[in-house]
Amino acid sequence: RKPLTDKEILEFVVSSLPRIGRNTAVKMLKHFKNLESIFTANEEELTKIKRFGKSKAKMLKNLFKKRYDKL
Repeated sequence: RKPLTDKEILEFVVSSLPRIGRNTAVKMLKHFKNLESIFTANEEELTKIKRFGKSKAKMLKNLFKKRYDKL
């Protein structure tokens, strides 16, 4: 297989998040443009993605805040 493109790597990273499939990952990347914007978005901004409810947004924000050394 040929090496992944940057676009494919970004899609892979976002789609590897819990409850995020490839289609949602692409929607998120199209909306937010980059990973930094996704990771720093607040819950309200995340829910602007089609079929992205409050519970999924809250779950992601909680995950992004977890400290690895405290798990």
